[in-house]
Amino acid sequence: MSVTTLTRRTSMGLGLGALAALGGTTIVHADGTKTLRARITNDIQILDPAFLLTGSEGLVDALVFNGLVNLKAGDTIEWQMDVAESVEQIDPTHIAFKLRPGVSWTNGFGTMSAEDVDFDTLDLTNLTNLTNGFGTMSAEDVKFSFERIADPATGSPYAGDWELLDHVEVVDELSGIIVMKEPAAPLWYTTLPWGSGMIMCKAAVEALPEKKFTTEPPATSGPYVIKEWVPKQRLTMALNDLWTGPKPTFDRIEILVISDDQVAELAFNASELDVTSVPITSIPLLRATPTADTTLVVKPSINYYWIGMNVDHPTFQDIRVRQAIQYAVDVDAILLGAFSGVVERATGIVAPSLVGHRPANLITHDIEKAKALLAEAGVPDGFACKLSVENLAVSLSVGQIIQASLAEIGIQVEVEALDEGAFWGMADHADQLRDLQMTYKNYINTPDASWATVWFLPDQIDVWNWERFNSQEFAELHGKALRELDVDKRAAMYVRMQDIMEESGAYIFVTHGANTALYRNAFKPAFTPSLLSWNLKEWTEA
Repeated sequence: MSVTTLTRRTSMGLGLGALAALGGTTIVHADGTKTLRARITNDIQILDPAFLLTGSEGLVDALVFNGLVNLKAGDTIEWQMDVAESVEQIDPTHIAFKLRPGVSWTNGFGTMSAEDVDFDTLDLTNLTNLTNGFGTMSAEDVKFSFERIADPATGSPYAGDWELLDHVEVVDELSGIIVMKEPAAPLWYTTLPWGSGMIMCKAAVEALPEKKFTTEPPATSGPYVIKEWVPKQRLTMALNDLWTGPKPTFDRIEILVISDDQVAELAFNASELDVTSVPITSIPLLRATPTADTTLVVKPSINYYWIGMNVDHPTFQDIRVRQAIQYAVDVDAILLGAFSGVVERATGIVAPSLVGHRPANLITHDIEKAKALLAEAGVPDGFACKLSVENLAVSLSVGQIIQASLAEIGIQVEVEALDEGAFWGMADHADQLRDLQMTYKNYINTPDASWATVWFLPDQIDVWNWERFNSQEFAELHGKALRELDVDKRAAMYVRMQDIMEESGAYIFVTHGANTALYRNAFKPAFTPSLLSWNLKEWTEA
């Protein structure tokens, strides 16, 4: 991968001038190659699946890495084989798998010369290594990848995905058994098809000084490789010559980094993108006057947006102060003003389509109640505080509405707008997280409530639990729900967990939003349910 380094002056953002320099969209070029242009909202910072920061990095990882399985395109949650030839749940705690032979690693880890072979000791009665190729993906790589994330010594924030993993047993070169300590209800839908299920090259990762990587994977296996990365502007993906699976339709995928939805929509209208998400506020107009030869897809999201307060910050240590803010913030005004009234209010972090959705919030808008709580807390005239948001148009609108709501009870809010790298990069800087006061943000989710609740466990403090919420009852319920196979019992546990979050005063649930995709009809997309993934490697010509 080549990295084009930009000066600070040229890396301040991707405007339409920079987009125009890439040329207009076309599927087939003069040299016969085919290109698909897509957009991500965040530039890559870490591509190591054990330490991902954003969903944008997950989209790139899906092109360069593989799992045993991945999500199937369509409207229902189903998984399909990726590099597994077979995967079978033998019993509640054992999953047998067999890899497809010949999945090569890049960067020299997928080849071996005759000089590397000791023919004096080579067992010619078993030709597995000869037929599969030396250095190809093996069951040992699967074992390494899953156990690496589960190992506390790794320090992965995703260790909870493999919390119930006992070990992976290697049967032979291509076969193994995933052995769980207990049944794991969300394994198939939140772990195996996602980042924590990505398979790394053991030899390549262990050769690294720190045994982990950021933006330059030491070896990859997927259908594409990163040919060039221009920080804060674009990634150019080219076909992986070593790939032996189904050949993708497109020889090249251009991924443009555009953080703002409105700028992305302008780029699409300027024919610089073939697919993009668009602002929720654009939905009514796009539906009323659709763009020619394009399709707008809108799906209910399972992600979640919320306002959080750092319970350890001196300003918010008194629960009555936090509760006053819960009562004072006018969430309905946020939905109308920042989201054009096209989304519903969230009742927690678990979306309506998932097991564990909570029917209602415990606290409703009540200015007089808020004032009374501030008086009880000894600050009847309010105080000053800081709200940190990502520097995006919708987030800034939300910040302004929060400002107005809290001004009614005397709280003066300074809105701090941070670019995406600084905002999400705080997950790597515990000292910055400890200084946070209030934040407005959203997390992506997978089709199981456990992937929403895991980030608010005590062990996520200083990582993704930015509110520093610390509840032993919450942690115990999370563990029990992972192991519970009875749907109704699981649902009750997740409802109670969301009650605990709201009762702490640290959370104001805003919305689940909506996922959007605007694409050109010259392409046939491969969206998964709720637009959880775009599955770019499976796109074809229409």
